[in-house]
Amino acid sequence: MESNIYASTLAYASLTLGTTMINRVFMFYYVKVFLNMYRISEKWFRMAQIVFMFWNAFNDPLFGYCQDNVRSACLRKRRHFILLGAPFLAISFLIPWFPWEVYKPGSVLCSVHLIVSLCFYDAVYTFVHLAHCCLFTEMFKSHEGRLRLVRYSQLASLLGSTSVFAASIISEDLHNFVRFQKFNIALAAVGFFCMYYTGRNCHTHYDLKTPKETEHTNTEREDSICSLIWQLVTQKNLVVFIFVNFLQEFHRIYLANFTAILTEALVPEDALPLHFRSIFYGMASSLPQVLVIFGTPLIAKLGTYYVIRYTFCLQIITSLTMFYIGKQKPWILLGFILFDNIATFGSHSLYNVCLSDVIDADMRANNRKRPLSSMIYATLTVGIKPAFSIAPMLVVGYLNSYSYEQFKLDKMASMHKYTDLYGAMFSTICWIPVVTATLQIVLWSRFTLRNTHRAAIALPNVSEQ
Repeated sequence: MESNIYASTLAYASLTLGTTMINRVFMFYYVKVFLNMYRISEKWFRMAQIVFMFWNAFNDPLFGYCQDNVRSACLRKRRHFILLGAPFLAISFLIPWFPWEVYKPGSVLCSVHLIVSLCFYDAVYTFVHLAHCCLFTEMFKSHEGRLRLVRYSQLASLLGSTSVFAASIISEDLHNFVRFQKFNIALAAVGFFCMYYTGRNCHTHYDLKTPKETEHTNTEREDSICSLIWQLVTQKNLVVFIFVNFLQEFHRIYLANFTAILTEALVPEDALPLHFRSIFYGMASSLPQVLVIFGTPLIAKLGTYYVIRYTFCLQIITSLTMFYIGKQKPWILLGFILFDNIATFGSHSLYNVCLSDVIDADMRANNRKRPLSSMIYATLTVGIKPAFSIAPMLVVGYLNSYSYEQFKLDKMASMHKYTDLYGAMFSTICWIPVVTATLQIVLWSRFTLRNTHRAAIALPNVSEQ
């Protein structure tokens, strides 16, 4: 039984490793590549993000409903969806890094390239990620078991996050774009094999049911997608969680897309040389996982709800302190940016524990034979995915109001020439954490599933089968 626990956990962590390697590089570099290398205009960049936002509203609930209600024998298990999506995810990851022509500033084809890149990648990533999230909920039902998954998953995520550091070193921070392209081809191949291993070896309690139990489950009354969505959106805890997670996702996407851009602008090269920048970006990607790995015993003692709430408070305090100190001290600014990344990405890794509690509560409240894991994760995704478009649109629009478009093209840009722009960048770094964390504290106080770490839920784990 002990071997079953760790075999399943290893298979789950393998998927985390593969998707993290791919997704971190995609989210870290796609904005920078399209803005600074392909020279896409703000108008077309905004248009691509709007198309992407509407696309998200369509595909997420559809995938969620299909994964929970599919009756095909070849797609009855969560791991089968991962096997199906793995090769397409690897291919979609490569699309942004290969321009379709030599783009001129404001090229329409460049905008089409961005739309195809975002929509194709997001569709396949959502397909695989929904199955990944459902595995988290359905493999273990106890708080302790789920924290074990978090710990091993974060260890895999820590290894996967080094892909950003490796990409930065190998490509000389995108100065050698051909090397960057070759690196991403190799990364896509490694990511595919990690996902394939999970698809072959990861099982849940519901996968291991006897044929008689499966037949009984399949004869249950099926509700329509509209009926199921209505049941879900009328649950207060789920609605609160969606709003809190939207703000968290907004903050995460802002950090993923703009940490490098803002750091390069506000921290002069004599304070942080090029090779140290690569190390700094690697630390920003990896330290959140280190904190969660070693902090798991404390998290188990305090409870995920309270750890997340304390993190919001710390982010407000540190952001206001940084704003008071000012941008003239680059090393303190670097420390703050690093802390903001650690707090935001680290606390986000615990969200699946709280959402699994919501799924369990829904299963009990509606007397379901099996959880609506995919449907709930898809409903959550519909609520938070607009942040993927809104965050870069708002930040780019705000910076462009201070001549960021001209700043990108100015090879001799200096802090004295763009004083207002540098001030706007510094304000962005300080006030986004303050605003998001303040709203999150208010909303999080309405979440009632706070003490699940103190009471084990009486449902079996996969290891007990």
